[in-house]
Amino acid sequence: MKKLQSIGLGALAVIPLVMVALVDPIGQPIAANMLRKYAKALKQTIKAETIIIEACEQLAAASDVKNVPYGTDENPSIRYKAIIPKEYETEFVMLFKLFALSFIAVILEKYSGINMIFWCLALGIITTHYGILRGKMLERANSLGIAMAALLFYAFTMMNDITPQVLLQEIVTVVAILFIAVIGLILGGFLGGKMVKWPKELGMAVGIGIMFGFPGNLIVSTEVSRSIGETAEEKKYILEQLLPPMLVSGLAGFAIALGITVSILLKTL
Repeated sequence: MKKLQSIGLGALAVIPLVMVALVDPIGQPIAANMLRKYAKALKQTIKAETIIIEACEQLAAASDVKNVPYGTDENPSIRYKAIIPKEYETEFVMLFKLFALSFIAVILEKYSGINMIFWCLALGIITTHYGILRGKMLERANSLGIAMAALLFYAFTMMNDITPQVLLQEIVTVVAILFIAVIGLILGGFLGGKMVKWPKELGMAVGIGIMFGFPGNLIVSTEVSRSIGETAEEKKYILEQLLPPMLVSGLAGFAIALGITVSILLKTL
């Protein structure tokens, strides 16, 4: 929007402003409906109870501080042991590591011009691989609830500048763009899901997830797992199946693909 104003096209800034405010209330219900259908199918596979037994065995093994297996929540790395032993990794230490990585991402954005969300994703993958981060850090630090509340507040602030007059001014253009975007993303997700042999519901949900990005994909995945799962094990398993692909679509797809596209298009103005 700043770029449009700087080249004398400030009137067009209303369109992305309205779209940013509307992508969540339009995209999230569509994605949630598709994920619910997929989650119900996942729930049927849990009835064999083998998944629950395996999950309990992994949690029991992970509780052994001296022998934390690779590829678990305690140590997601497939090669390196966790740098800080579990007994020394307090809530303060976990939050400090997350804060430090976020700060580094902000600095990298300043000097590279690449959105900090991309750097957060890249740093998260690298540090998890080398055993610096464990799985579900916010949950372990008992801070997931307040973090989710902060993300919701941030999402609502996007609507601050939207008034009925602004919405009505460009409503036809916005509705047309959103309609085309929804159809295109659903179709693209369906075709992409077929290529990697995903169920159609998951593929379409991942496609539409690019529309609203983070934190919407986290919120939708969490709420679907809570509403469909009946036990703690079911909720945990469903979330583990929904969240990774949704996060990739929201973070990588939204931040990288959209960021590159917008950067190229702005240069043509």
